[in-house]
Amino acid sequence: MTSSPSLPHGSALLALQRATHATLQILTAELVDLDLTASEINALAILADGQGRTVSELGAAAGTRPTTLTSVLDRLER
Repeated sequence: MTSSPSLPHGSALLALQRATHATLQILTAELVDLDLTASEINALAILADGQGRTVSELGAAAGTRPTTLTSVLDRLER
């Protein structure tokens, strides 16, 4: 991976993390009436393609442990 001239080496990951955080904040604000957490929005976004996934697969895609994801899925089900 080559670094961008405007970004010091290694800061691309930080920029990606910040962009992801900002995106989740905007989505949370836009979906405030649905009373969803950022984790719930993330899970729904991953599932939006309609492909079935196991909890382990969804957890890997979301960067979340299956035990944590189970509670997110339980909240969404309710």
